[in-house]
Amino acid sequence: MKLDFFLLPHRCNGLPVFLLVISIFISTTKAQVSRQVRESEQGSSIILNCNDVSLQNTSVSLLHKTPEGVQYEVLPDKTRIAKIGGVFHILDLSPLDSGTYSCKGLDEKGVQKTIEIAELVVKRHAADKIPPGSKPYIKFKTPPLITIPIQSPNLTVIGIEVKGLRPVQVRWLKGDMEVDGQQRRFYINEAMDLVLSPPYSLSDSGSYEVMACNLVACTMRGIQVYIQKSKEKRKPKGVVRCISFLDIDEFVFLTESIFAGTWVTRENLLFALGAATLTGIAIPAGVILVTKWKREKLARRLERESKKVAKQMGRG
Repeated sequence: MKLDFFLLPHRCNGLPVFLLVISIFISTTKAQVSRQVRESEQGSSIILNCNDVSLQNTSVSLLHKTPEGVQYEVLPDKTRIAKIGGVFHILDLSPLDSGTYSCKGLDEKGVQKTIEIAELVVKRHAADKIPPGSKPYIKFKTPPLITIPIQSPNLTVIGIEVKGLRPVQVRWLKGDMEVDGQQRRFYINEAMDLVLSPPYSLSDSGSYEVMACNLVACTMRGIQVYIQKSKEKRKPKGVVRCISFLDIDEFVFLTESIFAGTWVTRENLLFALGAATLTGIAIPAGVILVTKWKREKLARRLERESKKVAKQMGRG
């Protein structure tokens, strides 16, 4: 049997106090445990024990899956959540803590497993009246796609504005992992914006989600971040910008020399045809983009159409 003592800061009637948490570990044979449904009152505490499952204590972590389906790792914060070995203590429960809790770690064979241990339901106080239509609303202050050059020396701030019933709890996630603000290059400022700092890497690309929760519900929105390999803006090979000098109802056929990537001029025009088509579909004059994989096919089509039109116009 092993005894562990842990002091956890807490507040009682507005005064700071310390709770003495005593954890008792009894060496017994581990067995798979079935998920239990546990109900707790708002403001109470709970102990979730991952020592009872067949996982190695040195690698065990606790996962929380909200009723909305969002899963993240529960991280000790030394104020409300504490971890002693494989035992997790959560104080001052709120309805935001409701959901399914699982233990994640390596089994005796070194294989990673996730085992559900409890489904927690935290009941609100009867006196808490929730106004209708007050769930969180998230608005991004940045475009839905953020492009960052990999060599950029500047900070990138993903700003948000959250409205709804207060208090609101905000979490940032990338994939299934929560951005806790303690990573070396990521942190969350006082306005709950996510700040990315250089040096950037290609692994920083991806989808970043922000989840805002209050006593009514949780809301989640995402944004895409793309890390460019180089700051240089080069014209993609095989892409030609074709600008016609004709009226809107006319069409342009171009010589093969155009596909070298030069800008279109009047000297490049082979024929100007009214109500003609290039591929059987009427394409109005304007800007046409020709990609590399269509280059040879389009060149052959241009040649055939040119000969046909030349014959019709008596120039063959």
